[in-house]
Amino acid sequence: MRLAMKRTLEVVGLMMIGEGVLAAMAPRGHTALWREGPRPWRRLVDVFAERPRATAALGLAEAAIGVWLARSLMPRANPG
Repeated sequence: MRLAMKRTLEVVGLMMIGEGVLAAMAPRGHTALWREGPRPWRRLVDVFAERPRATAALGLAEAAIGVWLARSLMPRANPG
């Protein structure tokens, strides 16, 4: 895989970690920041806002996937 692609995917992983942690810590507050936009978008965000426990759980899962993604891109250390 090319270096530019690895770096891009690592940034995606980092963003997933941050977004997931915020969603887990404050699901209602985090979703409130995303409520602006067209009606279909607001309805989607409302689904998450109305289910804070599910949103928090999904946030933790997203953070875990982000950690896995970022970690999987790091070069393996050669044992001495």
